[in-house]
Amino acid sequence: DRENPLVIVQQRALTFGLEKCDKLWYWGLWNDTEPPPIGHEVYARLAKEVKPIFIFDSLIRFHSGDENDAKEMSKAMNAFRSLCALGATVIILHHKGKPKFEGPTPMFRGSSEIVGAVDIAFSLVKKDKGGHVELNLDGFKNRFQEEKSIKFIFDKTLNTIIPAEMPVLNKDEECIFNKLKILGPSRIGNIAIIAGFNEQKTRTILKTWENVLFRST
Repeated sequence: DRENPLVIVQQRALTFGLEKCDKLWYWGLWNDTEPPPIGHEVYARLAKEVKPIFIFDSLIRFHSGDENDAKEMSKAMNAFRSLCALGATVIILHHKGKPKFEGPTPMFRGSSEIVGAVDIAFSLVKKDKGGHVELNLDGFKNRFQEEKSIKFIFDKTLNTIIPAEMPVLNKDEECIFNKLKILGPSRIGNIAIIAGFNEQKTRTILKTWENVLFRST
């Protein structure tokens, strides 16, 4: 993070109830060694050895080129893509374009080379509704499938982000997840017995919704 001061990061962590986690490393300008610009060998080494998910906040802070120059942005974006080639996943936060007198506000700021280099791109729209905040991720590029939009709700009372539209479950899926709520973390065999299904069917249903409705441990 080369964008936000420590006090803002601490405030957001408190809001979301984030706790210290060995798998989350937040590297900001307040550290003894600040995060270097993209292209530094430390990122390549981490990509090779750890295969992490990098989140860069924000794009303009991690390179010195002119973001309106296609050649300079091509060089910067290639440096990010090289980390993917080494095994990492890369998420880049970027600013929207400035409003125009005519036509819609651009989805992103700078050269089209920025979006041309990524696999998936979303535009975030935030709407404060009083007791909650709507967060709309509008997909406008996807190399792998049709662009999709995702809506979340941030509940200010619970300090929790939830999907605006929960997935629709069939009767068998609903039965298994109702039992899972009662049992808590359990072996697949135990869930199958309580739900009245065979183990293979239970395993298939859980696999379908893994990382959507629950996470395995």
